[in-house]
Amino acid sequence: MRELGILYTKENRQKCRDGVKTQTRRLIVPQPEDVYQDIESGRFYTEERPRFGETEIKPRYQVGDHLYLKEPYRFQIYPYQVPALQYKDDNKTFLSPEHAAYMKKRVKDKWISPISLPKFAARTWFEVTRVWVERVQDISELDALAEGVDGERVVHGKLNGVEGDYVEGSCRDGFKALWDSINKKNGFGWDVNPWVWCYEFKLIDRRM
Repeated sequence: MRELGILYTKENRQKCRDGVKTQTRRLIVPQPEDVYQDIESGRFYTEERPRFGETEIKPRYQVGDHLYLKEPYRFQIYPYQVPALQYKDDNKTFLSPEHAAYMKKRVKDKWISPISLPKFAARTWFEVTRVWVERVQDISELDALAEGVDGERVVHGKLNGVEGDYVEGSCRDGFKALWDSINKKNGFGWDVNPWVWCYEFKLIDRRM
């Protein structure tokens, strides 16, 4: 079992904490022409009948891995010269006598990138429960919902000649728009239909 950090936007960090977002999709880099999974081993290959290991592609995260949510933070000094770590998302603090000396040396009045959040200060943990590969357009409505996307919106108009407020769109439509907002500028938009790693995870309690 490995322990690895994972990055999200502020909005998605909260969705993860709330248990609303339980899946994520990440581009396979470099993009293969095709992907095959060996049923016995569960491994992924770019050829249907690989002879050697050079055609194997490996996901960043594996089933059973524990992931911790990286978030912006800073070190502060509190009353009685107690050093603490403060989280930017909600201004809550983390106190740890064990790491007090480490934190005291790094006190600065500015927020620090989530990339460098110390693992000992991680407060949200997940366990990877499933890993698979698909084209991004293969996402289902239920999986789009598990991505934390709500694509439905209320519009005013006429339906069968009756004027009123109606709900239109879908979670899949919302995921398409989200995907393009992140990946289209890099040449991997929805219409390109790239291969993606798909990860499913669940919240776990890692409090000591």
